[in-house]
Amino acid sequence: MSTAPPPPRLGRYLRALTEPARSASGGLVLVWRLIVGTVQGFSEHKVLTLGAALAFFVSLSLAPMLVILLAVAGLLGDDVQARFVEQMTELVGPNAGAALETVIESARR
Repeated sequence: MSTAPPPPRLGRYLRALTEPARSASGGLVLVWRLIVGTVQGFSEHKVLTLGAALAFFVSLSLAPMLVILLAVAGLLGDDVQARFVEQMTELVGPNAGAALETVIESARR
């Protein structure tokens, strides 16, 4: 089983990092090349945009996931559901806990 060679650009960076430094400032040049390559890769792959998209979709999926968790906790019994609400109240605060209890009450009707 053969491994594919690294992409040309990555190969250059790997060779530059593994070549011995020719002078005292050679180490700084290698560090600078690594920093520049990292920033360029960060920019090329649009990491900030992907991170923002991930955060957005996770925030959209939290409410449905919470409803599903509450339904499962309700199937396991009122004690489990009460402990879940208590732990969520400790985690997110009393206002969110009260809202969670309101959601549970409206779901029971």
